[in-house]
Amino acid sequence: MVRSQVGTFWRRAFAAIGSSVVVLATTATFAQTPPAAQPPAPAIGSVGQTNAAADAIHRRARASETSGDLATARRLFAEACDAGKAQSCGVAGDFFAEGDGGPVNGAEARRFLVRGCTLGFAQSCGLAGFHMRNPRMGAVDLVQARGNYQKGCELGNATACGNLALMHYSGEGGTRDYAAAIRYATLGCTNNSDNACAILGNTAVNGLGRAVDLAFARASFERACNLRNASSCETLGIMQVTGRGGIEDDPQGRISYAKGCALGAAASCRYLGSMHFSGEGGAVDKAKAREFYSSACRLGNGEGCRSQLILMYDGEGGPKDTAGAMALADRTCVNNSPKEVCGWLGYTLARTDLGPPISAGRGRALANGACILGHQPSCTFVRELDQQPRR
Repeated sequence: MVRSQVGTFWRRAFAAIGSSVVVLATTATFAQTPPAAQPPAPAIGSVGQTNAAADAIHRRARASETSGDLATARRLFAEACDAGKAQSCGVAGDFFAEGDGGPVNGAEARRFLVRGCTLGFAQSCGLAGFHMRNPRMGAVDLVQARGNYQKGCELGNATACGNLALMHYSGEGGTRDYAAAIRYATLGCTNNSDNACAILGNTAVNGLGRAVDLAFARASFERACNLRNASSCETLGIMQVTGRGGIEDDPQGRISYAKGCALGAAASCRYLGSMHFSGEGGAVDKAKAREFYSSACRLGNGEGCRSQLILMYDGEGGPKDTAGAMALADRTCVNNSPKEVCGWLGYTLARTDLGPPISAGRGRALANGACILGHQPSCTFVRELDQQPRR
């Protein structure tokens, strides 16, 4: 399917803002559920009024794109946009932003997208908002981005509503306004924007702009997770295994963590590994635990790396691999990991409270490196190691 019909970049750009980190609240809940799904916004190409000449140019552009002549397609989509074809503006902006059929030109990409938005093409408003936040396209303009998302939301684009809600939630491009964030997030979530549903969950769980409502938050995160929002799957899993906002449900928590892990949420992979290791929510499977710890580690989760290292060293869930465990420790810290990760790994290698250390010298070196970078727990641990009697 060619870009002028749907295109992969629309989806990638609309999802780019992401959802914010959730801090679980601790107060009482109130019964409520997320809004039911409503019919989606109008399809691409159903907005704007154009003349026959612009429509003809657009058809020629689409034919050129289909045949692989992207340079001609780029020129013709731009021409059709200037002639008043709203959909062509969105596609032309995409071509100039991605460098298809010619060099990247951020200024032109923004111009075409803003024109498409002005002509009433909702998806163009969403992309204009995205690229106003994108320094690769020119100077960042958060005020303009918020305005573009506002127009896109008014035209019925759910993801623009979600991104607009997030800007109100964070205060980007204007004042922080939780009531507005909730209003636009409700519009977006109703029409299946994962970010919008996640924001509804965030406001409800933290009591921002509304009373704390953990039941509503849990339902909102579930909806966002089903719409493939990774961090919401992770938060939903936490609420399920702890009984926040509903019954305690370890098997369902395991499922939610699996969804989050598959979508790239590192902590979800670690939690999933722990559940497989201990048998929470299902059978004990240490091979799976090791696999999920490895995934968490690859995604940058320090606790996942530490757990993977221990299983490799002990030979649980797979063959004993002392050399691999040591290499993992070194590789994890060399690859610009946060100082906490190196501190944790150093502690794992050098601790003596559970028996002989795995590798006292290497552990001390990693912990000392973390200490030099300002990780105070590692400094304390190194001092404790240095005070121990020499063996």
